[in-house]
Amino acid sequence: MNFNYTPSLTEIYSIPRNNILYIHGEAQEDDELVLGHAWNPVDIPSLNDVPDPESMDTRVMEGNEIINDYFSQTFKNSEKIVSDNSDFFKRLSRLSEITVLGHSLSTIDEAYFMEIVENIDVNAVQWIVTYYRDNEKSNHKAVLSRIGVPEKAMVFCKMTEL
Repeated sequence: MNFNYTPSLTEIYSIPRNNILYIHGEAQEDDELVLGHAWNPVDIPSLNDVPDPESMDTRVMEGNEIINDYFSQTFKNSEKIVSDNSDFFKRLSRLSEITVLGHSLSTIDEAYFMEIVENIDVNAVQWIVTYYRDNEKSNHKAVLSRIGVPEKAMVFCKMTEL
């Protein structure tokens, strides 16, 4: 699974294209990219929801609507993306190793990692997790622990040591 839109896995690591799921799309002319954030617009109040909207400058209200529209249009519905790719996740049961290469393991993508954990034997799969700065290592460890990866299954490697 590739979170990056580029062909790095194929070009640098010689992984066959048909073995890669570009979870947010691939940078090609005919592929639609998934960009955005995990803030569901349904859960975010409009910037124009104020006690006295009549007192607001109409230009500010229009600007707020542009921002509201931006958040609505750039919502990344991770649950739907997971559902749309359920066949890929089900095939992960055969894995013995997962390499997390250059990913921040931020909450925006947590749904994907949780789905991976749901579809593997967490006690039989080794996770090789890369990090850039030393303080990222403890964060990665905490995220993986929270989603159910046993500490004994984690191996950390600094990106500069690859």
